[in-house]
Amino acid sequence: MSEKEKLKRLEDALSYHFRDASLLKHALTHPSYSNENGMPKEASNQRLEFLGDAVLELASSSFLYSKEPVLQEGEMTRQRASLVCEASLAYAARNIRLYEYIVLGKGELREGIQMLDSVLSDAMEAVIGAIYLDGGFDEAEAFIRRGILSFVEKRELKKDAKTMLQEFLSREKKVPSYTLLEESGPDHDKFFRIAVMVSGICMGIGEGSSKKRAEQDAAGQALEKLKGESIYQASGSVGGDAFGNGTGQMRVNTAGSLTNGPKAEIPGSGTDGSKADTTGIKLGKPEGDDAGIGTDGAESDEQGQVAGKPKVDTAGQMQADAKADAEGQVPDTCI
Repeated sequence: MSEKEKLKRLEDALSYHFRDASLLKHALTHPSYSNENGMPKEASNQRLEFLGDAVLELASSSFLYSKEPVLQEGEMTRQRASLVCEASLAYAARNIRLYEYIVLGKGELREGIQMLDSVLSDAMEAVIGAIYLDGGFDEAEAFIRRGILSFVEKRELKKDAKTMLQEFLSREKKVPSYTLLEESGPDHDKFFRIAVMVSGICMGIGEGSSKKRAEQDAAGQALEKLKGESIYQASGSVGGDAFGNGTGQMRVNTAGSLTNGPKAEIPGSGTDGSKADTTGIKLGKPEGDDAGIGTDGAESDEQGQVAGKPKVDTAGQMQADAKADAEGQVPDTCI
């Protein structure tokens, strides 16, 4: 494949086509190549990297400033640091296989340094600088939002989704709760299905080989709905009333079935032999007696929910300990 064809393929991956292709070539030139070939320092991508870093900071700041619900300065600073850190830029660069196009010196090429986060993130910033010089800030900002911020933000939703959902809802004094819908399989190959509820509305159903993974999956779905589809309103309502009317979202009705979702078991008959409560939502393995006392001694309320766990009152409002569930917590770092 010729150099021109390679650059054309990269432009397709960037969804941006350069008027001046030499700018893209410049952005891909690592200092090791220019040094090895006796070229001046400015022949490398370092100056474009410097420019791209400034453009990226402005574009990401604007992106966070325009988000709803409104973010305060400290939160914007934290999120920006996470979205545009070295690891995030490298993650986005790998998505477009940028490592295939970086021009290196012979020694560095043998060492394979094009796969390092530092090299990839520098090249990505240089590409941003090149787009800015070629097409202006609007084109550079569009690429940053499309190719980095939105892409990395989706990844962030999957990472530490339970904590992010809890923080997101805490602004309106709401707490998510997780309901076990299914537990099956032998001990070495378990399968769990778990629903995440917000004010009586089922916002997501996750699956996984452990409760932690299923809850993270469900929380990620809830965040995508709340943020991506703007269901979450600044007034604190989640797309309708506490019963989910007018939202089109899944909710639990009085019979315990998930509207627009998987049908719950017949009350009192879990498919794996576990006892279901009076609402038809299966609570798991421990069976309770008629007084609502589980076999492990935990006291239950009249709906069969174990004391201390989130529950739904007669108005469908969530009541729960505001303390975050230790299960599924992930350090708030950029990985």
